[in-house]
Amino acid sequence: DHYHNYEEYALSKANIINRQSDKGFAIAQVDCMKYVTKSNVITLSSFDTQGDIQVKDDLIKTPFGNIYVTNNDTLLKGLHNRFNIAVVYTIAYKVFNICDSNFLAALKTFKPLAHRLAYVGQYSYVDYYDDSISTIGQATIMALKAIPETTVLILGGLDRGIEYDELIDYLNNDANNSNLRAVYLMYQTGKRLVKALDNSHHEVYYCDDLYTTVNHIKMHSIVGDVVLLSPAAASYDAFKNFEERGDVFAKLVSQS
Repeated sequence: DHYHNYEEYALSKANIINRQSDKGFAIAQVDCMKYVTKSNVITLSSFDTQGDIQVKDDLIKTPFGNIYVTNNDTLLKGLHNRFNIAVVYTIAYKVFNICDSNFLAALKTFKPLAHRLAYVGQYSYVDYYDDSISTIGQATIMALKAIPETTVLILGGLDRGIEYDELIDYLNNDANNSNLRAVYLMYQTGKRLVKALDNSHHEVYYCDDLYTTVNHIKMHSIVGDVVLLSPAAASYDAFKNFEERGDVFAKLVSQS
């Protein structure tokens, strides 16, 4: 909401690369390159496009060799984090000459930052994940892809007037969410999304706030449920920031 359109946003970010000195290099997604004027850029893509670095599932393919990163090698969840790992791997190898075994050993010790697909714990045989940093629909889609076993999703927060068409389409397509059973909507954006999810085959609930939402989930959860807080909205209408929202969520789910 700080930019008029995507192109203005992309051009702003491209300046970080375009103003680098000739001694530096950058790593950027292939689809960002139309905004970049520098030539010393290592491109990153999935296997269906021609990037210098390519990522597919556990395989990271680079000009200087390939490396496999399995779920046993990292606590970071989701394909988007595989792309992040590919960037770090490229820097570690190209700049610091770190070998694969040392890289994987270090990766295993890295703990995900708080509120980013963070595992809160299991309470009454229900698993809870905190992705409070999610403030746009695309982030929630990535969270659901990263944790496909999600059965209960919590959405909603401050309404900044951003579009949710992509998220709505994703949630209304049952093929994308084979395990998802219920969607809980809250706060201002929750009210916006209620009617939009009428075509969904999931149970859809609206609650006024996070406190009511968690209480309702506890009352109606079943053994084996996986609950994901990925709000797709800012937190400032009810919390100081997304960190406080995540902390409150963790406190609420842990209370008996």
